[in-house]
Amino acid sequence: MAKDIAKEQKFQELRNRAEKKVKRQIVKLRGRPSMDSAQLMHELQVHQIELEMQNEDLRSTHLELEESRSKYFSLFDLAPVGYFTLDEKGLIQEVNLTGAELLGVDRRSLIKRKFSHFITRDSQDVFYLHYKEALRTKKKQTCELRLRRKDGSEFYVELLSISCQDPEGSFCDLRIAVTDMTEREKAKQKMLEYQSQLKSLASQLTMVEERERRRLAELLHDQVGQPLVISKLKLDVLCENIGSDEARKVLQEDSALLGQVIKNIRSLTFDLSSPILYELGIEAAVEEWLREQVQVKHGICTCFEDNGRTRFLDEDIRALLFRNVKELLINVIKHAHARNVKVSICKSDSQVEVTVEDDGVGFDPVETMSMVARKGKFGHLSVRERLEKLGGHFVIDSAPSHGCRAIMTVPVKNEKIWCGEENERENFNSR
Repeated sequence: MAKDIAKEQKFQELRNRAEKKVKRQIVKLRGRPSMDSAQLMHELQVHQIELEMQNEDLRSTHLELEESRSKYFSLFDLAPVGYFTLDEKGLIQEVNLTGAELLGVDRRSLIKRKFSHFITRDSQDVFYLHYKEALRTKKKQTCELRLRRKDGSEFYVELLSISCQDPEGSFCDLRIAVTDMTEREKAKQKMLEYQSQLKSLASQLTMVEERERRRLAELLHDQVGQPLVISKLKLDVLCENIGSDEARKVLQEDSALLGQVIKNIRSLTFDLSSPILYELGIEAAVEEWLREQVQVKHGICTCFEDNGRTRFLDEDIRALLFRNVKELLINVIKHAHARNVKVSICKSDSQVEVTVEDDGVGFDPVETMSMVARKGKFGHLSVRERLEKLGGHFVIDSAPSHGCRAIMTVPVKNEKIWCGEENERENFNSR
C-alpha cells in the first residue's frame, strides 16, 4: 500500500514538471510570428520524431550499460580468484564474491575491515613487506602466505598486487588478486610423497643389487674359480712329470691360458663384489681397490688413511659406502686428470665419514650438477640420494683448477667399537 502511494506521488510530480515545461513552450510560441496550423502541425511532428529518436538512443545506451554490467559481474564477481581493493590503511574497499567465499564472510561485512585480520600470524611479516614493496615500486608484486577463514581453518594463497594512482600520480588504491593454492599444495605434498617412495625403492633396489652381486661373486668364486685353480695345479704337476718335451710345452701353454682365465675370473669376482669388503672390512677393501685399480692400472699416486678405530658396520652400509667410493674414484680417473688421490675414513661413536680428494682440474659443483642432470647422468646425484636415504650427507668442495674434495657421512647406531683398551677388555671378557 505504501509503495502504491509513493508511486502515485512520483507520477504526479513528474506530470507537474511536464505541464510547467509545456507552459514555457507555449509562452515561447506566442512570442513568435504567427504561423498557420499546417506548419505548426509539421513542427510538432518533427519534434515528436526527434524525441522518439532520442528515446531510442537512450534505450540503446541503457542496453549497452546493462550488457557491460553483466560482463562486469561475470568478470569480477564470478572470477575464479578473489579480488580485493584496499586503501592506504589496508582497509577493504571492494571485494568480489569469490574473495568473500574464500574467507567465508559475507561480502558486505568485509567492507572497511583490515585485510591483514585474515592473515595468519606467521604470514604477517610476509604481507607487510609485500604491501610496502607494491606501494614503493608501483609494479606487480607476488607472494605466498596463509589466510584464515571465519571458521578458523587456514589455507595457502598466492597474492598478486599492484598499486594504482589517480591522474595526478597520487596513491589511489591497492588491488590484490588472491589465488587459492590449496590444491597445488596437496599436489605438491603428494609429489613429495611419491619422490620419497621412489627414493626408498631406489635404495632398496641398490641393496638388493649389491646382495645379488655378492651372491654371484661367491658362486663364481666357489663353483668356477676354485675348480679351475685345482685343475691348473694338477696340470702343473702333470707338466713336471711328463717325459715328452713337446707334450710338456703344450701342457705349459694350456696351464698359462688357464692361469689367465683364473686371473680374469678373480678380477670379475672382485668387480662384482669385493670379498675383502665382507671378510676384512671397508678399510682393507678401499685400500686394495686404490692400489690395484687406481695406482697400478692408471698410474695415479694414491694414499689411504683411517683413524685406527675398527667399526663393525652393517653389511648394507659397507656395500653402499664402498660402491660410492668406487664411483667417485672412477670419476677422478675419467675426468679429473689428477696426479694424486687420497681416501680417508674416520669413524666415531655416532658416524662414519669417508673423504675422497684429488688434485685434479676441479669444477663448479652447482653448474656441473645441473649439466649432468640435464644430460641424464646422475653419478653424484645417485651418491647423494643413497646416502640421504640412510640419514647421511654428501658434500662436494671444488673449484676450477683447485681439485675436488667429496665428503660422505653416514650415521651409525647401536654398533660396537673396539679400540685400544676397549678391544683388550672385550677379548679378556670373552675368555
